[in-house]
Order: sequence, then C-alpha cells, then structure tokens
Amino acid sequence: MVAYFALVNDAYDRLKKLDESKVSLKLDDKKWSKKEILGHLCDSCINNYYRFMHLQQSDKPYEITTYDQDKWVNVRGYQNQSWAETLNLWYSLNLSLLNVLDNSLDEHADHPVIINKETYTYQYLAEDYFDHLQHHLNQIFS
Repeated sequence: MVAYFALVNDAYDRLKKLDESKVSLKLDDKKWSKKEILGHLCDSCINNYYRFMHLQQSDKPYEITTYDQDKWVNVRGYQNQSWAETLNLWYSLNLSLLNVLDNSLDEHADHPVIINKETYTYQYLAEDYFDHLQHHLNQIFS
C-alpha cells in the first residue's frame, strides 16, 4: 500500500507544476484534454471507492456495474473547471480511497468480484484501479 500512497503523492507533486493552458488544450473534439483525463480519474476513483466500500458488506460476489465515462466527464464539466480544483479533488478522492484499501484489503482481498460475467477478486480490482490510474497519468505527463 505504501507504493500506492507514493504514486499518488508523487503524481500530485508533478501535476501541480502543469500549466493550466497546456492541460486545457484539446487537440481533437472527440478526445479528452489532460484536464478531462484527470477529471475521468476523479470519476473512476468515485466509482471504485463505492465498489470497494460496498463489496465488503456482502457475503455474495460483488458484481461491477459500469458507467458511461464520456457522459460523466461531460456532465461534470471538467474542461470548464480550473486545473487546481480538479487536481485537489483528484488528490482528496485518492487519499480517501487509499485509506479504504489500507483498512480493508488484507481482510477482504479474496472477496469475489464479477466483471463482465468473469470472477476476479477485490485484490485484482484494487490492482487494476492503480494500473488504470498509472495509464492515464502517463497520458497526462506525455
């Protein structure tokens, strides 16, 4: 878990240094700006926080429900929000999610999770979240 806290803290320090005009730039109307990518990571964190909290409360396998990522980004309006506001939201959400994982993952690591009719574990879901996070951070930093 320490590595994930380091990932979030290191990324936050790097993200703070990015210029508002550069992160707001949209090269294509059909693609997200870097600001919208970070907003998507906020939405992802919100959805996974919900999943991580709820899967522990059931003895049954937890079935993942998907969400319309593009619609969430558009409805939330990250493109029109300041970089600082989106960044602070992202950081706070991830610290909260990390605390949930820190307090529950060891005990519930093997809890079954169903994704597209295939069974995984809470451990897998947590690791997949951070792989997804790293993928999009790489896009932002490129």
